[in-house]
Amino acid sequence: MIFIFTILIITIPAAYLWLPANVKYHIVEKHTISIPEDRARVNIGFILPKSGSYQTVNNPRIEWGGEQEWISYAHLDAGKLWAELEENHPQQMIIEYDVTLQQGITAWKSPVDQKFTLPQTGIESDHPAIINRAQGLLNDPYRIYQFTSRHLVFTEEDCGETNTSALEAYRLATGSCLGYSRLMVALCRAAGIPARMIIGTVLPDDYYPMSHRGTADSPGIGHAWIEYYAQGNWHTADPSWGQGYLDFLEYNHSDGLHLSYGEYDDFHKVREGLFHWATRQSFINLDELTYIIASSKDSISVNTEIAINKKWDGRWINTLLVFAIVTFLLCKFRDLIFLRRDHEQNQI
Repeated sequence: MIFIFTILIITIPAAYLWLPANVKYHIVEKHTISIPEDRARVNIGFILPKSGSYQTVNNPRIEWGGEQEWISYAHLDAGKLWAELEENHPQQMIIEYDVTLQQGITAWKSPVDQKFTLPQTGIESDHPAIINRAQGLLNDPYRIYQFTSRHLVFTEEDCGETNTSALEAYRLATGSCLGYSRLMVALCRAAGIPARMIIGTVLPDDYYPMSHRGTADSPGIGHAWIEYYAQGNWHTADPSWGQGYLDFLEYNHSDGLHLSYGEYDDFHKVREGLFHWATRQSFINLDELTYIIASSKDSISVNTEIAINKKWDGRWINTLLVFAIVTFLLCKFRDLIFLRRDHEQNQI
């Protein structure tokens, strides 16, 4: 019984966490904007994710009574939406889309831009301390990943800090997901390994399909991780989630939770442009990761509701199949043991 229990304890979580699977979500973001008196112009800058190497975004639908303009980039769509509001006539913006996130080993081919091999602001890959540490890790991406995960300590105080550079994180040995990601990218580039920092969100990891409703700054929780290039392919790694004995789950392996908006600097250039356009009305009403709402008056109210509905979780199919197979094999193994014991007793 101990043997059977041990086998099940190992194989069932492994099937859920490791085997290839798709996790499908339907996301609805609803913003209701109203003004109690007079009139006001409202500007909304909005960012939508696009399909990528480990995610698929389908069926986007935008409902907005005012004017809108959308610009498509490599990894995201940027929208400018505006309208004139009248008192007691609320305006709703509804955006919904389907997301499929892939779990499994990541490897995909894509051109390597030279900028992902060079130092940049906050990623001091040319600093002697970073270079020496990368060489001490044998220029191995997995060793770099393990070092980053174990060298830094995640603290709540760092969560709101977005300007900590790779060198500062290395010297202070603390950081948020941004510090972890910048440090690993810097070490990879110092080792001659192309790498880039990714910005996105982590969707809820419920063990059964359900709906999350309420106000939020964006679908899921804002997060940063990296993509690195090795052996002719791009791969993912999340060093801030890579602590502990199961660090392999976040190295070269997607967990079906990370929704990417693309490379960090590219994302923020687009977002900065939307911010400057939206806030020319002077009053900022909401300033979140994936949207900015501003108006010509500070008296408008914004009610935000975000629903994240998990429609399918293929990880449970893997778990049930593995459970059935392992149970069948264990029963066969048990029968063989009993047959052998009966045979030996008959010989005696």
